[in-house]
Amino acid sequence: GGGGCPPAAKAVSDASTAAAAATAGRGPGPARLLRLRPIFLPVKATSVVSESGGLQSWVDRWQQAKRHAQGMAELSYLALATYDMIRLLPLRLITPDLWLAFAQLFGRLLYIHISPACQFATMAVLLVRFVCSGFCLPECATDELSGHPGRWALCALAGAWMPAWPVFLPTFFIWLSNVLFVAASFLGPRQAAGEARGSKTLWHSEDAGVRPGICGRRWTLAIQILFDLVVVGGPVTAFYGIAPALLALWSVFRRGNRFEYVTATKAMGDRAHASTASERGLLDADTDG
Repeated sequence: GGGGCPPAAKAVSDASTAAAAATAGRGPGPARLLRLRPIFLPVKATSVVSESGGLQSWVDRWQQAKRHAQGMAELSYLALATYDMIRLLPLRLITPDLWLAFAQLFGRLLYIHISPACQFATMAVLLVRFVCSGFCLPECATDELSGHPGRWALCALAGAWMPAWPVFLPTFFIWLSNVLFVAASFLGPRQAAGEARGSKTLWHSEDAGVRPGICGRRWTLAIQILFDLVVVGGPVTAFYGIAPALLALWSVFRRGNRFEYVTATKAMGDRAHASTASERGLLDADTDG
């Protein structure tokens, strides 16, 4: 109209009109009155590092792993919320889009919290069966697979003849994603600040402490992550991954989502106790006062 209504007010008015029409049965369907979008804050965080030393860092990392694993309580909460929605929400508001959104939520939580435990259980059973059967699987014997290409492919993909094979490809992608993430979040801004010679914020100067080495920062980072995955990845995953997940399952079963929240220290030198905007890296790092 010609009343000069501001765009924001007009949007609210249109949304209210659509909602009223939908409620009265005159609209094409329920209007979406609220849509949430994330706001990404400029925060960098590296591994857990305690100022009390390495032993305390291990303890803090254990507390962090338990806290993260406790997130599987979100799955039972989502199931309860879905049940309440179906029981209380009017049928005309339960649309295919709503079902799709809930299915995506369920799929994401199952992938995050349930799939790793299932993968560990199946691989453990397969490994025990492989060792106890004389380093072979009777179900995948060569004479048993003749004329069965489907079973042969299944045994090959499951690692019947080389148990480490199924983890090669996931390990490669884990290595690649970590290298690219750290390079883009830490090394890239530091390099860009050095080339610009004008940006000296703590955001740009924080490079995760990766030393150049003899082959540059990026190759040094790639070698360090590869060493972590291949050499110490197994024991670390068992201690900080499988054990917290099992404890979280028992904790959720016994107490629900009630647990003690213990924070993990991520010390960054003198910036660990930073409290002002300039110390947090939002302003110039060399700003005085």
